[in-house]
Amino acid sequence: MSFELVYTRRAAKDIQKLDAPTRKRIGKALLEFKDALLDLADKLMDLRIGSYRFRVGDYRIVFDLEGSDMLSFAWGIGEISTGNNRYRGNINK
Repeated sequence: MSFELVYTRRAAKDIQKLDAPTRKRIGKALLEFKDALLDLADKLMDLRIGSYRFRVGDYRIVFDLEGSDMLSFAWGIGEISTGNNRYRGNINK
């Protein structure tokens, strides 16, 4: 199932902070992943930060699914290696 990608203000702000090659790599991954989003994502246990996440290189993309038409909302993009990563969350495998 393919999803429509809708970005929150926070996600758009996170994307703008990235350098151009990283933005391009993440954008390409989001377009490729939207057809198999749930197959590639890990479910999060802490739903305060989002329902799912997946990695693109050193970055974690956190998102939720909402509504009957299954829109995916990218809640944020954060670098994994930073100590204060607000998208860390527990993973339920």
